[in-house]
Order: sequence, then C-alpha cells, then structure tokens
Amino acid sequence: MRIGRRDFVKLAAGAGALPLLSQAARAQLAPNPPGIRPPEPAERAAMARLARSFMDKYGVPALSFAIGYAGTVVHEDAFGLADVERKEALTPGHLFRIASVSKPITSVTIFRLIEENRLKLTDRVFGPGALLGTDYGQPPYSAGIDQITLRPDTRPVFVFLGDYIDRGPSSRETIDRLIQHGERHECVFLKGNHELIAIKCLSDPNRFDQWMRLGGYETLVSYGVAPENAVTGSSIAQLQAGFHNALPQNHFRFFRDLRTSFACGDFFFVHAGVRPNVKLSEQKDQDLLWIRDEFLNSNEDFGKIVVHGHTPAHDIEVEPNRINIDTGAFATGRLSCLVIEAEQLSVIDTGPAAVAPAG
Repeated sequence: MRIGRRDFVKLAAGAGALPLLSQAARAQLAPNPPGIRPPEPAERAAMARLARSFMDKYGVPALSFAIGYAGTVVHEDAFGLADVERKEALTPGHLFRIASVSKPITSVTIFRLIEENRLKLTDRVFGPGALLGTDYGQPPYSAGIDQITLRPDTRPVFVFLGDYIDRGPSSRETIDRLIQHGERHECVFLKGNHELIAIKCLSDPNRFDQWMRLGGYETLVSYGVAPENAVTGSSIAQLQAGFHNALPQNHFRFFRDLRTSFACGDFFFVHAGVRPNVKLSEQKDQDLLWIRDEFLNSNEDFGKIVVHGHTPAHDIEVEPNRINIDTGAFATGRLSCLVIEAEQLSVIDTGPAAVAPAG
C-alpha cells in the first residue's frame, strides 16, 4: 500500500496528538473491551525481522518501538546499539531525541485551513495586516521579514533535456545563452542525441554523414564553418578541423560535461526515455539518448515519473509513468517547459501547436 505525503503527514499528526489527550479521553477512543493481549512469540519475531531488515537496508544503527493501547504500553522492543563506540546495546529505556514534533501538526493545520479557504499560500505571516501581525519579534522588522508568506522558500532548479543544436541557424547562440543561464542559476544540462553526435564528430569522421542528416549543417554554419553542398571524404577532414578551431573552449566544456540523467524527488529527467524492466540506476546511455517505442508503449511503473523529450508530440503528454515535453520547437516554433512545484504541474510554452517529425 502506498500512502501519499499529505496522508502520511495527517497520520503522523494524529499519532502525535494522542499523547496530549487525557487518560479518560483516550479510554473513550479505545474499542470495548478495553483489553488486548501482548504479541505472541511468532508475532514478536516477525516484528524483529522487519525492524532488522529496515536497519540493514537504510544503515540505521538503532531502532526502538512501542505498541500502545488505551493509554497503556502493551509491547516494546529495541534493536541495535545506543552507543556504537562502546558497543552499548539499545533498550526500550533509552531516550531518543525527537526533532520538531510540532511541524507535522502545524502543516496539517495549515493545509486544513487552506482547504476551507481560510488561508492562502500567498498570505503574509509577519507585519501589519499579516496572519501573526506584530505580536512576534521586534517591529519594525528587518528587510524582507514582512514579505514572508506561507509558501515555503523554493530553490528553483532548471533542468534542460538536450538537443540544443542542429536544424536551426542559432545553435552557437543557444549554447552561449545556456552557459550564461547556468552562471546565474542552478541548472542541470542533459545530453541529447544531437550533442552526442556533434561531440563525437570531433574525433570520428565517420559520424559526419549522420550528423549532416540530423541538421548538423546548420550548426556548423552557426560556428562559421561553411560545409560544401555535398559532404564527402575529402571535405570531412577540413570540416573536422574547422569545427575544432571554431568551437570555443567553454562550449567544448559544456558539451563534455552534459549529463545523461537527473533524479529529483518523484521525477527522473532524461532526454529520450528509459528501457522497461531495467532499474533506473542501471540504464545504458544508448537507451537514455535514443529509445522510443519500447519506452513510449510501456505501462510499467519505472519507480519515478520519467520526464523526457526526443519524440515530438502535438501537445505535452502526461501519462501515469512519464511526461513528454517535446513539442517539436525546430519545426513548430513551440517550445514547452514543465514547471514542477510541490504536487502541482504547470506548463509554459510559446508558439502554435503543430505536429513535428521525429528527430
């Protein structure tokens, strides 16, 4: 069973609130009769196996738990070491440091008030007319304090999915803009199959024919290298040398450092897709940059939602296991951006929608 983040927080807050009730109130919550047997030896052994499995999987040095019923602890157990250096075994009597118990309760309360339209995430917290007014701290507040809202501070990360070059007159200018953007913002630049071929052409002349068919001609022109109408064996060496000389060092480093994938939260970003029935951590670059039908036709739960491009579509495709944001900008003029903020998805795009050929 999978529990959503909001549901988990609600459950956690409910559990955290139980100790605050009086013993009489807790007794009213308990079913009749108000008695319960302790776990049988087989049940205790099963719980112990589960606890040790969790500790082994996540490297947890110590774990304890207790089962309560109607205000009474009916079973407790402890595993691991309270002090690793001294090899001191953990017991139910050891105390754990509990961090920020109030936070899940506060967050659930805020969400409830938002659902009842009594609060908005844009509401200010401190200052005149704000939720808490001037009751806290020492007014006048320092710059920015009165602009704090319920929406938590976000650290935007820009993820680009590749295919920045070819099939257009401004490939060089595009790379310049991406490099400049990366200097001002936190960015992740992924490799597309077009960048893969272009960088391989610096060392492998046999790749030039393929590159020209995929739009490499326009890229060379943008770097000031003018190919002949027909790229033949005699001219490839000149093109290769010309591309070497025309490619700025910061562009070479940009192409060299491109990543093939990026995972963040519930999402896995990649240029083309992933191969079904293969762990995300074991995917091969060939599939990450080139795969189509096996991935697009799969209903498999990949473990994360795969955000990809590579295969142009009429509109952004949102499936249970993947989101395709390639709307064929080179042919349609429509460049699409997916905005992921908490549990909300939105789209920013430009230009009219149209069907683009695969590339």
